[in-house]
Amino acid sequence: MPELILQDDLMCFVCGKNNPCGLKLNFVLDKDRILKTEFTFAKIHQGFKDIVHGGLIGLILDEVMVNLLWIEREDNRIVYTKASAQDEEGSIYAQAQAKCVKIK
Repeated sequence: MPELILQDDLMCFVCGKNNPCGLKLNFVLDKDRILKTEFTFAKIHQGFKDIVHGGLIGLILDEVMVNLLWIEREDNRIVYTKASAQDEEGSIYAQAQAKCVKIK
């Protein structure tokens, strides 16, 4: 199986700066070593009337956990990650966890 070479052409739907339809999120590691981003959803991001499509929230949480890999803990070949979506007051609206397997 040929080796997969990942290249960033800045077209990622979540964080790509060159994607005209993308969310263009900017991720920042704060002083407590927590990775953060901000985004305000609009009407075009809805599923049911006036409700944000859950897939978009999941997409952002996935980006934080896996692509940017904020690590909660590691056991041998498994990396455990977590993420949450909160408002300015800290109220949690969504949470996610992932187990990522390191491959050789």
